[in-house]
Amino acid sequence: MTNERFNKSELDIITIIPSNHFRTVESFHMHKVKAETKVEIELKDKFKQELNFKVPWDGKLYAYYLRTEAFLELCRDKGVDAEEIITIYLEDWDRNFSVIFETNDAKRELSFYAARQDMKYLLENCCRIPEQR
Repeated sequence: MTNERFNKSELDIITIIPSNHFRTVESFHMHKVKAETKVEIELKDKFKQELNFKVPWDGKLYAYYLRTEAFLELCRDKGVDAEEIITIYLEDWDRNFSVIFETNDAKRELSFYAARQDMKYLLENCCRIPEQR
């Protein structure tokens, strides 16, 4: 039996979540606009060392993402209302990143892989809080 966590399609993260629609925040207590979605990022030590900015010791980053037309189209294609997605998880799996779109009812989630170099580009070119500059 195939394990679905390893059977994911590759997501072009730069098209779906471009760096100019992505900003890091200190915590999810910071204000966001209605069209933004929470993003929780987990980075391993090796990846943290490759970045050109400082990452907290635990490798966790928090961000908000302003939805794009490409994101809305992806949701429509997968039969999910973009408004139902409450959190996007970006998790370092060494060779690539796991990307999970979690819905508010937890009945359905969308899961993909993203290329490591695309994640590095996204994080290094987004709007970051002063502590990460």
